[in-house]
Amino acid sequence: MKKMFLGLIVGMVMLTGVFVPLKAFAEPDNICDDTSIPEELREAAGCRTDEERNETIMPIVMGVIQVALGVIGLVAVIILVYGAIIYTTSTGDARKIYQAKNIILYAIVGLVVSGLSYAIVFFVSQALWGK
Repeated sequence: MKKMFLGLIVGMVMLTGVFVPLKAFAEPDNICDDTSIPEELREAAGCRTDEERNETIMPIVMGVIQVALGVIGLVAVIILVYGAIIYTTSTGDARKIYQAKNIILYAIVGLVVSGLSYAIVFFVSQALWGK
């Protein structure tokens, strides 16, 4: 039984050693970057042309803004959960209850502002670029 198990492991290692180097002979990962393919064929495959790649920096800026607003929304949700934990563990202490209610209120305001900001950025980007 040990010999069969050992033979199976050695066989798998040998097959891996044979097939892993074959990846070097595989097609490139992205045909859009392959310069041996004519520009017309790359364009027909859905690749962007050089003019489309370098239009403006604004789509990148809008993407960064959207990611930042998403992170802000995530932080607001984490703070909301933190306020709920403080409220739950307050054990009737009026000061902790007041503190927890304020944390929850400000977290909800942060979520609303973050959501509205995300919507504004989305609509502005749609109006300017249409995509």
